[in-house]
Amino acid sequence: MKKIIGIILTATILTLCLCGCQKPNEENPDDSSSSIANTLEENSDDSSIPDESTVEQYNGIESLADKLTREIDEAYAKEEYLPEYSSTAGMVALADKYREKWAEVADEYYNKIMEYNGIIQGSDDYYSSDDLHTFVSNMKTSWEQYNQTQCENYIKVLETIYAGGTIVRPIFADYKLNLQKEWALRLVIIYDQLY
Repeated sequence: MKKIIGIILTATILTLCLCGCQKPNEENPDDSSSSIANTLEENSDDSSIPDESTVEQYNGIESLADKLTREIDEAYAKEEYLPEYSSTAGMVALADKYREKWAEVADEYYNKIMEYNGIIQGSDDYYSSDDLHTFVSNMKTSWEQYNQTQCENYIKVLETIYAGGTIVRPIFADYKLNLQKEWALRLVIIYDQLY
């Protein structure tokens, strides 16, 4: 939603600047920025901001990956400011809780992909579902190795930067959460593309 609003506002600004801006005041050439600001202010009523239904018209149906991201991120945002998650240990617990949610999503869609039985059409070749299973299984192995290496190195970097301070644990927990989320969404997108 924010990206779409940003794109619309950027396009509006560019259009106004290139096509319809008032000429700067001839007496004061440095006054051009205020005329642009005035033009934007005149054209920035609330009706130019798209509502949810307008966004859906532009985007079509929400993708499965976007839907899962929205649902899980909204749930995280609701819990983020609860008193039990305000301490360092609480922040780590919350990140770990949602990392587990993304791990469940990853496992669910990995299993769904592995259950897929059909023809996969490539650019010039046709791959079987067995080929797909092999490719995705190899991706999972590679991701597990990557995840482990990244985590081992990142925790050392954080401990070095913050001299082992208490901030290391929540930053690291958030990092692991984002890695898990990235992997889960890759699997969701692959699954979504199959159907």
